[in-house]
Amino acid sequence: MENKLRAATFNIGGYEIEDRVEALKKSIGEMITCGHIELFGFNEWPSKSLRLLTNVKGSQFKALWGEKAHNFYNPIFYGPTLEPIDWQGFVLHTREQFEDASADRTATWAKMRVKKSGFEFGYLNAHLDNKSDEAKQHSVRKLLGFVDKQPHDLPIIMAGDFNMNIARVALNMTGPTMHRLILAAGFVDCLAAGNAAAPARRRPRTIMHHQGSMHCGEDKAETYDLDVFYIRHLTHWLCTVNEKPFGVYPSDHAAVMELMKY
Repeated sequence: MENKLRAATFNIGGYEIEDRVEALKKSIGEMITCGHIELFGFNEWPSKSLRLLTNVKGSQFKALWGEKAHNFYNPIFYGPTLEPIDWQGFVLHTREQFEDASADRTATWAKMRVKKSGFEFGYLNAHLDNKSDEAKQHSVRKLLGFVDKQPHDLPIIMAGDFNMNIARVALNMTGPTMHRLILAAGFVDCLAAGNAAAPARRRPRTIMHHQGSMHCGEDKAETYDLDVFYIRHLTHWLCTVNEKPFGVYPSDHAAVMELMKY
C-alpha cells in the first residue's frame, strides 16, 4: 500500500500589513483544510509573533524556526501527523562573502518522521539570493554538500525561493548551472515533471506583482521560476501552484504544493 505525503513551499512576502495577513491566513487555511498540506516550508517570515496558522480548525501546526537573516526566518511548520527527529538552521552565505549579494541567506533543515507509518525523510527549506549568481551557486553547492552528509537512501525534499530562472537554464545546456547541479544529485523537479494523476501541465503562467516583479513565468526569457520543489527517493505524483487563492493576492509569490508517495 502506498502512503501519501503532502507538503508546500511558500514565500509569504515578508510583510505584516493587516489586510495581507488576513489574506495569507485565508490562503494557508485553504491549503490545510482543502489541500491537506501536512508540512510547510516558508520564506520571508518576518517574526515569530506572526501567527498565520492559528484559527485554522484542527491545524495544530508547530514551527522549527532556524536562523534569522535579512530580518526574516525560513521556518518549517509541521502538522500533528508528523514529528521532528532533529533539525537545524544554517547560513548559506553572508554579504561579506559576496559584495553583490542583496542579503545574508539561510536554510532550515528538519529530519521528520510520519507518526503512523514510522517513515523518515528530510526537508531542506532555503531562500537563495536574488541578485548574485555567484552567491546562488555557492548556496546550491552548500545545500548539496549538506545533503551528501545525510544517509544516501534518506528521502529528501529540497524546496523554497531559489530565485532561479529555469527558462534560461533550459536554453543554456553548458556549464554547471544550479538547476543541473541539483538534477545531477538525483533530485526531480516536481514543477517540470508533469503529473502522474493528471495530464502533463504547462509551467504556471506569468504572474505580475503590483510592484512590477514577475514570478513563475513561462512565456518570456526574462521571467523567473523563483519557487522550486525538488524531491529525491520519493515518488512525485501531483504538483500544483496556488496562483491567486480566493481572488486575492497576499504575496508576490505563488505557493507550490506537492503530493508525494512513498
